[in-house]
Amino acid sequence: LSFSKIEGRHGTYALIDKGENRDREIRKPRPSIRAQLKADKAKTAPKKAAAKTKNHDMEV
Repeated sequence: LSFSKIEGRHGTYALIDKGENRDREIRKPRPSIRAQLKADKAKTAPKKAAAKTKNHDMEV
């Protein structure tokens, strides 16, 4: 695998040799940051106490 810039074209191109394994991924897939943050939030979220109910009974 080699990287090259081609004249007249923008960007960098990956050139694969004829004998090289083409099934291999060039870039490693990165884990999702959103999924990671969601898991951390679910793990560290404090449990909310039940809301207090008002007692409207009249005392005599």
